[in-house]
Amino acid sequence: FGSSVSRASAMPDIREVADRWQRYDPQRPSYRFLPNRTKRQTAQLTAASFVFFTATGWLMTMYFKDRADSKQGWWEQRAREGLPPDQVMMRDAQVDAWREIMLKARRQRLGLPERAPGNCQIRDD
Repeated sequence: FGSSVSRASAMPDIREVADRWQRYDPQRPSYRFLPNRTKRQTAQLTAASFVFFTATGWLMTMYFKDRADSKQGWWEQRAREGLPPDQVMMRDAQVDAWREIMLKARRQRLGLPERAPGNCQIRDD
């Protein structure tokens, strides 16, 4: 629409197209990044990148999980130090109720019955 480049100058010369095709090397395609690499080097780079980023993600997950677990213990200890016993019991009841709500919602989402069916018979086999 408002382009200053004319259509004729944007089109490559038709005589160049055949020459470029003859210069094409299937073993070393014209890559934009890290040019002049072979397909095998590309496959190796892809595999190495996959391994590296998978390991990095796993290590980061483990680090932050361990850190969160240690912080949870620290916060539980701090909460118990500053609360009177009746409030600790109320807090524990609230945590248990919340856990029960979440388990009930998970079972409902998975299409399971509200309570897991149990068998009260004891078998001595």
